[in-house]
Amino acid sequence: MPSRQKPPKRDRTNENCDKAAKNIMWRCEQIRRRYGADMYIQVRYKNRHYEYSSSNDESFPRSRAELKGVYPILVAKSPMDFEDTRCQSEVKDPSG
Repeated sequence: MPSRQKPPKRDRTNENCDKAAKNIMWRCEQIRRRYGADMYIQVRYKNRHYEYSSSNDESFPRSRAELKGVYPILVAKSPMDFEDTRCQSEVKDPSG
């Protein structure tokens, strides 16, 4: 009896990214409701853009130049800030 090969899995990257972007926008809405915080996020993936803004104020969000003069100082994060966290979760114990 010949063994059946499973068909290749369909690439769901676009659907997964769409879902993740919508989830983060929903999380922003929850933070806005709970804490009254103004939230803005923009996601760009390939040619698709997602944007969430809790404010209709035209001066929000501020530009990076405007944020340089803000006190308390802006808390900014980049992928480099999370590099150690990701690496630790990917490291496997060599002893098994």
